[in-house]
Amino acid sequence: MLKKIFLLILVSIFILLSGTQSKCQDVLELYQQGNQYYDQGEFDKAIESYQKIIQAGLDNSKVYYNLGNAYFRQGELGNAILNYRRAERLDPRDEDIKANIEYVKLYTLDKIDLENVNLVSSIMKSILDRATLDEWTLLVSGIYFLGIILGIFLVFLDRLLRPLLIVLIILIILLILSGSLLYAKIRTEALIERGVVIEAETDVRSGPGDDYTLQFTAHEGLEFQIKDQQEGWNLIVLPNGVMGWLEKQTIEKI
Repeated sequence: MLKKIFLLILVSIFILLSGTQSKCQDVLELYQQGNQYYDQGEFDKAIESYQKIIQAGLDNSKVYYNLGNAYFRQGELGNAILNYRRAERLDPRDEDIKANIEYVKLYTLDKIDLENVNLVSSIMKSILDRATLDEWTLLVSGIYFLGIILGIFLVFLDRLLRPLLIVLIILIILLILSGSLLYAKIRTEALIERGVVIEAETDVRSGPGDDYTLQFTAHEGLEFQIKDQQEGWNLIVLPNGVMGWLEKQTIEKI
């Protein structure tokens, strides 16, 4: 009986690994196919190949980066910035991604005046962008467990060792600082929704409906925070604090 159970487990593992290997091979082929289409100038087909990889459930910065490049070559600035931002979220230290975002923004029509942006906020964003959310979580968890282990070690010592106590105090301070940064990262990426205009142009109104006052016209590539959603409309906030309502179908969430 035990042999049968063991054999069944082995067969199940083999089937699972075979399916995973087959899926990885399919994704690799799609990626290579997308790159080939891109090199040949067939950007619509390249986009289709990269999108299939994403639809298969793979979140990869290189795929989003290449997809952004293909959209840019197609002249779709909104979708280009959208996918560059998704790539940046997965790999915030990649300088090529940052450079391409700034380059594409040179072609967008909406220029936001950021003269009143808080300096502290800018510094905080620069620090947070040095790592992904998972990396910040891992760092905080590591400091926490080191502190717990060291604390237990000190409790069971016959005498108090000053150097170890100093190290513990430093770990506690680091835990507080890194924990605060982790909370800020969670708030930035998980609690605050961000979006990009993907239509060539769309009207920003004072309320969620076409009968409300037209405030201004937004163009593709404009980035914003999403504060509220009502009946197919999203309340957006621009980096300079300006607010308005956009139709849901004209934007995509990052």
